[in-house]
Amino acid sequence: MMFHWPLEFPEAIVKRGGFDAFVGNPPFIGGTRISSILGSEYLSFIQSIWGKGNRADICSYFFLRTTSLLKVNCVVGLIATNTIAQGST
Repeated sequence: MMFHWPLEFPEAIVKRGGFDAFVGNPPFIGGTRISSILGSEYLSFIQSIWGKGNRADICSYFFLRTTSLLKVNCVVGLIATNTIAQGST
C-alpha cells in the first residue's frame, strides 16, 4: 500500500505548501537489486515517476521525494552512502 502524503498531512502539504524539514535514514539497495528485493513492479513504479536511473540506489528516490514535499527554503537531513554521488544515482 502506498502512502499518500497530501491525504495524510493536508495541513502541511495543502495549507502550508509543504513540510519545513525532513530527517531520516532511507534504505540502501543498489539499483540492480531493487527489482529482485522489492519486485519489478515497484521498480517500474518509481521509475515512472522519477525516470530511469538504471543503477540508481533506492535512497536517491527518497532524496527526490523528500525534496518534493518541502516548502521553499527548507531543510533535508538524510543519511546517505557514497553511491548518492556516483554513477546513475
